[in-house]
Amino acid sequence: MKKRDIHDSYDFFEYARIVDSAPPTDHNRLDIAVLDMNHRWPNLGHDQIIHAILDAAELSRQALVSAGVKVRALSYDVRRSGMLPGTPDGRFQVYVATGGPGHLDPRKNDGISWFAQGVRESAGWEGPLFHLFDSIVGHPKASLVGICHSFGLMCRWSGAATPVLREEKSSGIPTNVLSDAGTQHPWFSRFSKELADHRHYRVIDNRLFDMILEDTGGRKREQRRRDDARVRARLRWPDAAGLRRESSSGDHRPRARAISAR
Repeated sequence: MKKRDIHDSYDFFEYARIVDSAPPTDHNRLDIAVLDMNHRWPNLGHDQIIHAILDAAELSRQALVSAGVKVRALSYDVRRSGMLPGTPDGRFQVYVATGGPGHLDPRKNDGISWFAQGVRESAGWEGPLFHLFDSIVGHPKASLVGICHSFGLMCRWSGAATPVLREEKSSGIPTNVLSDAGTQHPWFSRFSKELADHRHYRVIDNRLFDMILEDTGGRKREQRRRDDARVRARLRWPDAAGLRRESSSGDHRPRARAISAR
């Protein structure tokens, strides 16, 4: 497939960066909300996500053009502008949240500490973002994909895992291991079948935090090594009916069940 420029004009796709307000709803547009968490850091990740949406739309180009419809990716600068897309109301049903720099708790991003990575910000966007997450998980058809930094935010929001700051940043392409539960998961089981041993695979790693899961007894489960491989947590996000709400210090948020390597 030919690599296309996300800023060019196409008969099946368009991209818009939200500055002051989102364009009006259009019945000839299938809108996808991109939550840009990069705090305007120079990066390739955001544009690669837009490219992935463009590429996916191109696979259905004939059907889209025949129907006179375009897939439209709308990008919101969440951390700098505080702007967010609306809740799942018919316009948005797919949300993709990007990676980004700094501590997972915006209150600790003072622009000086090493983990802040130069980011100084207000925490004003966090509450509205978590409310958006609540509305997405409570909707029967909406989907949320969290990448890197956003995945960590989802862990904080849901209580599925506790982000623990590493002594030093993890970078490289380490080996990961799927757990027993992971190999049986509706999504990861299909991925497992593509692996030589159905377990081990490598991914690009560039992160400040480990996500530590809680076991059924409420104790923290430490990351362990197996075959000298780095063991990673894999979260299962069930549908709304599969989530239960628990109270922790007066904070009512859905807790997702988790899949972890043992």
